[in-house]
Amino acid sequence: MTLGQSINKEVKALDSPYVGDVVRETDEKIVVFGHCDYRFDIPKSEIVAAGRNIIVGMDFSAILKYRVYRDTQKQKLGKGLRLVYTSLDNNIVLLVQVSHGAVFSYS
Repeated sequence: MTLGQSINKEVKALDSPYVGDVVRETDEKIVVFGHCDYRFDIPKSEIVAAGRNIIVGMDFSAILKYRVYRDTQKQKLGKGLRLVYTSLDNNIVLLVQVSHGAVFSYS
């Protein structure tokens, strides 16, 4: 679905009147900031309607699988590897994830 100018629009779930606000849009996903420092990277394929608001075609509990930490950065390493690093209480945690889902953690 092509959204275009979706920054600052509210995002709603099927069972929730407010998930958060769109802060960034890429070709594949929208980045949504919600309550309690929640951040969701929601694929555009999950969006069922876009107008004044953006409606995601799932319940809020299903949207939680797209939750990431707000300060998480991702870098692709090639060959299905992805480096994810985040800062937790001034300790940097590095995670290397391979394409089949295994995660290796270094801190």
